[in-house]
Amino acid sequence: MIKLMIGPILLCLLMLPGCSSKPLIVRAVTTTQTEYVLPPMEMISECQLPLEQVTTNADHLEYSLLLLSIIAKCNTDWLRLRKWWEAHTDD
Repeated sequence: MIKLMIGPILLCLLMLPGCSSKPLIVRAVTTTQTEYVLPPMEMISECQLPLEQVTTNADHLEYSLLLLSIIAKCNTDWLRLRKWWEAHTDD
């Protein structure tokens, strides 16, 4: 009689570990990485203003023309920067 009871008891004991383990849960993990895109350095460099000694009216004229050409160069840099910005935005 004891031999007959050992079989079902062993069978139940063998099946119990199958019920106790948790199933493996698979989760998808999404990572977000931010990439900063900066404009080229030559577009954002400062305009260097020359400091000259101006004594005559002709020197004033030459210095004014020099400053106007520097301002025009800076404006073209800012226009290039604006075009670069528009090309790299997702609007």
